[in-house]
Formats: sequence, structure tokens, C-alpha cells
Amino acid sequence: MNWEQAVFNNTAKDGSHVGVQGVLIGDNYTYVLSQNATPAERLAKARACLAALNAVPARALFKELIADEGASNELCYHLALSILSERPFGDLATDELQDLRYAFSSARRNREDRWSAPIEAIRSLVECRRQQEQNGVTSRDQLDDAVGAYRRLPEKRQNEIQTHLGLVMTGASLDRLEAEFAGRIRARRLAPDRKGRVWKFFEPVPEPPRARMPEAPTMSGLHGFMAACGAVLCTAGLLSVLIIDLVHSPGFALAVLALLGASGTLVVCLAPRQFPSRYLAASGAPPAPGAPHAAPPADPEFAASIEEAVRAVFHRHSWHAGAWSPSFRAHTRTIQAVLARELTELYAAPRIQPGAVDWLIRWHAGQAFRRWRAGELKKEAHSPFVPLGFTAGAVGCCFGTLFLLGGMVASTGGRVGLFALTIAVGAVLLAASGVDVYLVRRRRLPDERAAAARRREGEAAAYRSWCAVLADRPSDIEMARWLDDDKRHLMAMCRNQYGLSNADIIEHAVIAEPARGAQRARVRNGVWRYTAYVLWVYLLTEAGVRQIKISLDFATGALRNQRRTTFRYDAIASAGVEEVGERADDGLHMIATDPDGGDQGGPVRRRLRQSFHLALVNGESFEITVKRFEEPPPGPEQEDLPWLARLNLGPSGVVSTLKLLEEVAAEGGERVRAARRRRRVASFSDGPGHEPPRHGAAPNGTAEANGHG
Repeated sequence: MNWEQAVFNNTAKDGSHVGVQGVLIGDNYTYVLSQNATPAERLAKARACLAALNAVPARALFKELIADEGASNELCYHLALSILSERPFGDLATDELQDLRYAFSSARRNREDRWSAPIEAIRSLVECRRQQEQNGVTSRDQLDDAVGAYRRLPEKRQNEIQTHLGLVMTGASLDRLEAEFAGRIRARRLAPDRKGRVWKFFEPVPEPPRARMPEAPTMSGLHGFMAACGAVLCTAGLLSVLIIDLVHSPGFALAVLALLGASGTLVVCLAPRQFPSRYLAASGAPPAPGAPHAAPPADPEFAASIEEAVRAVFHRHSWHAGAWSPSFRAHTRTIQAVLARELTELYAAPRIQPGAVDWLIRWHAGQAFRRWRAGELKKEAHSPFVPLGFTAGAVGCCFGTLFLLGGMVASTGGRVGLFALTIAVGAVLLAASGVDVYLVRRRRLPDERAAAARRREGEAAAYRSWCAVLADRPSDIEMARWLDDDKRHLMAMCRNQYGLSNADIIEHAVIAEPARGAQRARVRNGVWRYTAYVLWVYLLTEAGVRQIKISLDFATGALRNQRRTTFRYDAIASAGVEEVGERADDGLHMIATDPDGGDQGGPVRRRLRQSFHLALVNGESFEITVKRFEEPPPGPEQEDLPWLARLNLGPSGVVSTLKLLEEVAAEGGERVRAARRRRRVASFSDGPGHEPPRHGAAPNGTAEANGHG
């Protein structure tokens, strides 16, 4: 997986959410297309983009397909949807109107098939809108025909048209279909199992366990030579002194020998428990003297993030211990440290994001909790006997050696400096060689390999279990549909609260702003999805503006903390859009003036953010983040920057409504009533369609950037 699953840290300078990490779902390639993709693969990608309400890149792909494969009814239908998707009819540019006219005329010339009725239903609804824009009213017969054509479509086509043409349908047609729309949205808004699945979208793709079996301990030639020399010197020194003492004072020598034997036994038996890290064979343990030292982690930030993840997961498990949680944390402190070191070593290369091993940390924390609850960790913890026994053994060895040397002096009156030096040098060489570690690990190796095999089986089972839990992770298309249904549900609720019909509303917009502190995730070449939103609704009528602000818990679809504000157009003091970043002439390419690392000299990443500011004459003011784009960090599979820019910065109906509020602030409420008159000039006119383009040429001239990933 490597960096296919990247961590995104935000900074405050570009208005992003400080402290929130974003998860890139690296194994999802819904919107990624190879350069040699077949037409069927390109069509599947285009339809996926349209289903996720990413209409701008979808339109470019459909135009390419029409240029290469011809204007089939299916492609014309989807091209029309991509042009009209979430766009007010009056905001369509000239080239978009020409493409729409081309799609309608091509479908009329083509042989009739199962796509003919859906595109004809779209044409009828657009014609109703055109009549309303030009004449201020739609004939009843024409409206009946359009609504009838829509109702005769399969439910799937009805849902597609309802989703994309919400800003194109006339108020009268929407009012006719309001009950059907509301019932359909109620039935699917929380299905299938939205509450039980949404959280899975924000879970990183789990990294498979990377097992490492304990290796047989080895000693370098130098340390083996040191151990041999130390053993010879110690043995020679002690035997020499002991023999001399036995000759002159056998009873004393035997008593001291018994003391040395008992003390040495204590030291040998208790040293591995007194200094467990010295003898630990796990991959994360500090290397023993004589063993090759592991290279330090290449990225200290990665090691710190792993340590923090381990600490956080074990802390959450301590809640199950209730009042005994301090005891659990104390008994697992060593386990946490060793686990963090192991994971840092195992997953540093190839590198993964910390969240990808959270499942593994949770499994280890659960194992530790079960062992703690069963009392196993308390048994393994140091009892007072261990340090006291080891200390007594070490002191006994020291005094026993001194007694032997003292007995030699008393018996012979000779100098013992050479013998003492021999014993001391030998002891130092033995300790420095790490022969004790080698022998202890050699003895433990069979048990450790058996434990590692059991651990590997347990981790593999936990990995399979977690993958099974995430198997029904919602797709990006489902996430987009749920959010769109939430917006439509909120719109209907607001209209009912104010007693408005669709025909009463001149313009409307629903803006989904990420809630502070919300988690976020996205698929490759996709937009960010959030666990919580703040929804802003603007309803523009002849009398004034209704503004509603409400919080959305995305997992449950619950709408909370509604705040409604109503004001006349003459109450608007100012309105405007603030843009942070630099735009090129095409409006899509951004140049950031600050590096990613602020003043730290980090890599330059392009960013752009649009915020809408509205101030009323009574002093109230509102600020909403309308659009946001930031270039993803580099990785082995770099994402398509123009594609992402079009997703995040393309035209939308939201911008049209906010632009109208800007105009109202500058020119007064009459600007709203003039909106329909202004639209007549740019509205769709029913004329002959463009001739189908020759093979290899896109409709309306040159095709837009393909956005291939």
C-alpha cells in the first residue's frame, strides 16, 4: 500500500481544519482511468462521476466519448444530465447551451431505444423552464406532458433526473412531483444501513500484518573472542585463588564457595526478569551488546505518530477497567513501549499511514486487557523478591570474591593484585560480549518462536475479521447521494416551515460546510467527505431572503441546532466572496504563495479557498466556506491535479445564488426581480441542433481536458 494511503495534515493559513487528518482510501480507483482505457471503462468512469454529482469532469468525458464513438442516445442523455446537473438554467454558458441543443437534436435523429424516452423527458422539462423564463408562465398542457413523460420513466431514470435537474425544473413541475420526491427521499435517505456503514468510509484501509519470526541469536567474531577471553580470565583467576585457599583453609574456602554458588544462581535466574529489555528477542527491543544495531527510524514523526496511536488505543481500553484503569495502564506500560517500537520497525518501510494499523493496535490492546483481567500481567510484574534477590546475589558474588582474595592474603601474605585484576578484566569482557544475552535467548528461542506463531495466527484472524467488517464500506457515490438527499430533505423542511411552494422561490442554494473538527476521507481523484457538516440554506423570494443554518450528523442524518434568519433585501449591507490563492486565466490552476511547511521551507502546494461574507445593516454578519481546494501531497501514484481542480472549483448553482446576493447588495432588491428578465437573453432557444461532429472532434469544438487519472 505504501503511500497510496496518505495522511493529510492541515494548517491554519489556508483556512483548513487544524488538527484534522484526512484519509485517502488508496485501494479505491473509481475515478482513476488509464491512458489506454477502453470506451466501456471511460463510460463507466464518466457515469460514476455523474452519479457522485461531479458533473464538470463527467461532462468532459461524455464529450470525448461522443467525439470518439458517436452521439448515441445513451451518451446524449448523460451529456444532458452533466450539463444541467445542479445548475440554474439561466447560468448555462453559450457553449453549454450549444452542447445541450446538440444532445437533443442528435437524440431526435437517432433510432429510438430505451434511452429515447429519458432524454425526451429532459427536453420536455427544459422546454417548460424555457417557456417560464421567456413568458413568465408555462402552459398547463405542456406541463402535463412533461410531468407525464417523467412519470412514465423507470424509477432509476426518475431518480437521476430528480437529482440533477432540481435547479432546472419549474416551480410548478416541482410542486406537482413534490409528494413523490419527498416519499422517495424519505425511503432512501437512511438506506441501506446508513448509520451502521458511514463510519467505515472514514476508516483507513487496513494494512496486512507483517510478521517477523524471532531469529536465532548470533555473536560476532569479536564478541565471541571477548567472551572466550573473559571466561578464561575469570575462571583462571577464581580457580587460582580458590585452590590456594583450599590448601591453607579448606573450611573457609568451601563456605565462600557455597556463598558464590548461591549468589551466582540468584543473579543468573533473576537477571532476565530484572533487566527484561536486555534479553528481549522481539524486533523492537534494544540490541544487546554484540548484536548488530538496527538503524534508527527514518522519520521520527512517523515513530511519534505510532507511539501516540498506541497510547490512545490503550487509554481507551483502560476505560473498561473502570476504577482500576490506572492499574491497567501501569501494567501495560512496557507492552505499549515494545509494541510501538515493533510497529515502527515493521511498518516504516514500506511506509504506511498510522491509521492503517489501528486495527492491529486494538487487537493487541484487547489481548493485554484480557491478560490483565485474568491476573496474568500481575503475575508477570516484578515482585519485591526480584530486585531484592538480584541485589542480594550481586552483593554475595562481590563479597564472596573479596572473601576469597582476603583469605589468600591471610594465608600466604602474598599480593593479590594480579588475581583481582585478572578476575575484574574477565568479568568486564564477559559483560561487554553479551554472552549472557546470547545464552538466554538461545534457551528461549523455541518458546519464543511458538509464541510468535500463535501471535501471527491471531493477527491474521483479526485482520480477516476487520476486513470483513469493512467489506460493506459505502462507496463515494453512496456518500454523495446521501448528502444530496439530506440537502433536499432540508429544503423541503424549510419550505414547509416558511409555508412556501417551489413556485414562490426565485433562487435557492444549500451549502454544505465541513463542521469544525469533523473527520474527512476521500477516494482517489474524489472530493472530501466529512463526518459532520454545517448546512446553510438560502431561499430568495420576491419579499426577501430566508437563511437557515443547521448542523448535520452525517452518519445518522440527524439535523440539529437550527437557526433561522429572515431579512428583506434592503437589510443587506454588504455581500461578497473572498478568495485566498491565485487563479490562472482558466480559473482552475492555483499558485500558493506560502509553502506547505509555512516558514519551514516545505514543498509548495497549491491551494485555493472561497468564502462568502454577508453583512446585514443591524450588524449581524455571516461567513461560509463555499469552495476549497488543496493539492494532495506527492506520492508514488500522483493524482490528477486538473481533475481535482475541476471537481472542487467547477461551476455550481450555489455560486449563482451567492452572486445574486452580491448584486442585490450593490443594486437593491429590484435585482432579484430582474433576474428572470436577464436570463431570457441567455436561455435555451429551441432551434436546429449542431451537426454531429466528425469522428475525433468533440461537440462544440475542442473537448475539455480529459481528467484521466
